[in-house]
Amino acid sequence: MNNIASQKPLSALVVDNDKLSARVLSSILSQKNYEITFAYGGLEALRILADTTFDLVFLDLIM
Repeated sequence: MNNIASQKPLSALVVDNDKLSARVLSSILSQKNYEITFAYGGLEALRILADTTFDLVFLDLIM
């Protein structure tokens, strides 16, 4: 059986200093079966990325 519901969730890192924007994006990604990790700044994102790999990274370039 090869359906999305039985597959391992994909991982995503959401990097945004605007917590509301990050939560809205998280809500959308969660509906698509992503496991979400948040970083609210560039340095925090770098610390997380040093230890963890992600399938997808969303980065707000203007923070």
